[in-house]
Amino acid sequence: MEGGLIPHWSEAIRAWAADTVLVEAVWAFGSRVKGGHRPDSDLDLALIIAGGDNQERTGNAIFLGPRWREELQALLPVVLDLHFMEPDDQVVPPAVRDHGFLIYSSPALSLRSALSAATSR
Repeated sequence: MEGGLIPHWSEAIRAWAADTVLVEAVWAFGSRVKGGHRPDSDLDLALIIAGGDNQERTGNAIFLGPRWREELQALLPVVLDLHFMEPDDQVVPPAVRDHGFLIYSSPALSLRSALSAATSR
């Protein structure tokens, strides 16, 4: 990835996500991916979090989000803006669909997506 997302940042984020059990996917988006970033621009990350339903995912985000933000911020030399993918969010999911860059996807998410696709036919 060129531009405002430095490769070793992606590697650090990927390693963190792989070691963080409830993180199913991490997307970078915003000006550092889309273009037009400045040296002082933040890095927008969107996480998909595991949970049995939306309430459990939201609870996991509320409870674990501050710790995850601190852990990720310690790995990055830029200000981090951490978001959680929520189905009713009108800003983050459309931005991720438009120009997001997938940094990490867990095997559990891939398996669940495959099973969901197979059973919906």
